[in-house]
Amino acid sequence: MANKDQITALLLRDHDLEWSTVKRQRDRCEAVRFLHESMNGDAGGDADAPAATQAQISDALQTHCARIDGDVSCAVEASKLVMRVVRLPAVDVEERRGMVELQVDKISPFALESLVISHEVISGSDGQQDVLVAAAPLAVVEALGRTLGAIGVKPVAVDVDLLGWWRLIRDDARSATQGRVIVLLVQEDACSLFAAENGDLISIRSLDPPDRVSPEEFGRQIADDVRHTVTALELERGPCEISEASIWHAGNVETQALQNALEGVIGVAVDLHDATTLPPVSEGLARRYLKSTDAIVDLVPLAWREAEGKRRLRKRLIIASVAAVLLWAAGVAGIFLLRHLEAQNLQAEQARFEALKRPADEVRVLRRRVNSLDHFTRENIPSLDCLTEIARALPQQVELKSYTYTRERVVLNGQASDATPVFDFKTALDGVLLFSTVELNGPTLTKEGLETFRVTITLREDPS
Repeated sequence: MANKDQITALLLRDHDLEWSTVKRQRDRCEAVRFLHESMNGDAGGDADAPAATQAQISDALQTHCARIDGDVSCAVEASKLVMRVVRLPAVDVEERRGMVELQVDKISPFALESLVISHEVISGSDGQQDVLVAAAPLAVVEALGRTLGAIGVKPVAVDVDLLGWWRLIRDDARSATQGRVIVLLVQEDACSLFAAENGDLISIRSLDPPDRVSPEEFGRQIADDVRHTVTALELERGPCEISEASIWHAGNVETQALQNALEGVIGVAVDLHDATTLPPVSEGLARRYLKSTDAIVDLVPLAWREAEGKRRLRKRLIIASVAAVLLWAAGVAGIFLLRHLEAQNLQAEQARFEALKRPADEVRVLRRRVNSLDHFTRENIPSLDCLTEIARALPQQVELKSYTYTRERVVLNGQASDATPVFDFKTALDGVLLFSTVELNGPTLTKEGLETFRVTITLREDPS
């Protein structure tokens, strides 16, 4: 969808390229970039231009348009199309489009099938609307499209250069906004007539340029054209005095004779203004695009719109396909990630199990020992005393492997690196009054080189 906050309006004329980038800043439009370059050859996309010239033009356009960013609109020269302001009944868009085609069929020498037709509603009251009608040969618009397409520029709108001029003149503080006004735009190779009422355009015409006759003859011709236009407006809209008239001129144009002839026809003073003091016409075209709240003249061919619609459809399909693939990939990645996390959690739990297993085993052993001690404390014979005496008699070189206590006896299993401490241990136990007899079984030498033994101790019934 076209961006209505920024547009670059591009104007291509015989030897000139001009474009302006304009941004909407709240309630006003601000030009942020401008370029004007002269080029050799015909830049209008004429199919009869030499191939070398077309190549040079394409290279120049490529260079000069490289800085353009965002949407682009372009314009057709008014001299290459038909344009009128007509009064039509206020009807819906479809019905008005049919009326516009009938009007074009009356004023255009070309068949409707060979034209691109557009219109815009200027104003309306009492069930009537002032409608600006424009019809350009399809070949002209397509030639312009090919020229821009060769450098990768696809216009979102096609306007008329003369309407850009009118926007600039209308926005200028020197222009009248009340009453019926006549405005002439005179350039070296073109002359245009605007008529407005209370700021709204009611007539627009392209007249003969001043470079074909003398200044005096040019003044008389233009004065006659203005008189005929004023008479036609009075017949169509009723009598109304001309409140103001002005001539906007650009280039090497003689205006004195024209000013005198015009004042003699309309009976009011004619103001002269230098059109070069206005902003570039491309800026006027950009303002039209950004400031319009309703549809404006847009000479984009139907084929362009269909191609753009197909391109957008393909783009949406591609985006949808990519999104589906990404979602699928994300789902698959999520599954693999979940499995990876589960594996990591399992490994972590296993590591935790292994880390806790040894302390748990030690706790179990300690619990069994505590239970044994608890068992000893519940016995009538002082088993703890037995264990105390055995511990006192136990040499450091002897390691006890088991201790079994019953009411009548105690059985010890142990080992030592040498037999001597074992015998010393037996001798020490013999001297304990708590024990009645001490029997030593062993020691026995094992393959590992250790001396294993068993001691069976009979307890005295009355140790006292």
